[in-house]
Amino acid sequence: MNMAKPPQPPPADHVAGLAGSADSGQPGAPPHAWFIGYAPAAAPRYAVVVIVEHGEHGSDIAPIFRELLISWFDIDTSQPVDAEEVQ
Repeated sequence: MNMAKPPQPPPADHVAGLAGSADSGQPGAPPHAWFIGYAPAAAPRYAVVVIVEHGEHGSDIAPIFRELLISWFDIDTSQPVDAEEVQ
């Protein structure tokens, strides 16, 4: 498996994902949360799955996916991104 960093990040509108939850099987315990995302959306090359035990809602852990992409692609978040630049 090649874990080399990709040459450039995908545009923000080219990232797709889905969140969900799964029963923990433990009475009274919150469900496990998961989020799977991939990029670019039209022709996926990279996929990331985030699972949090007893995380309750997958949508709550989607920011973890975002942070992984920021870290992996070395995205500078100190400057705002113009939506027109992304397209």
